[in-house]
Amino acid sequence: MVKKQGLDDVHAPVEDVEVPFSLKFLVIFMVLCLLALIAGLGIIAVRSGILAPLI
Repeated sequence: MVKKQGLDDVHAPVEDVEVPFSLKFLVIFMVLCLLALIAGLGIIAVRSGILAPLI
């Protein structure tokens, strides 16, 4: 017999779990901040001449 999954069931399939919009926004914001940090460090490295032998 198939058992119906409840809302409080920890063994429920992952597809049944809704992710809040605020958590999605937080993850996207953190990824964008990380990309901005990498780009900023790259620009600083190029302007200071650290990457000159590689280019």
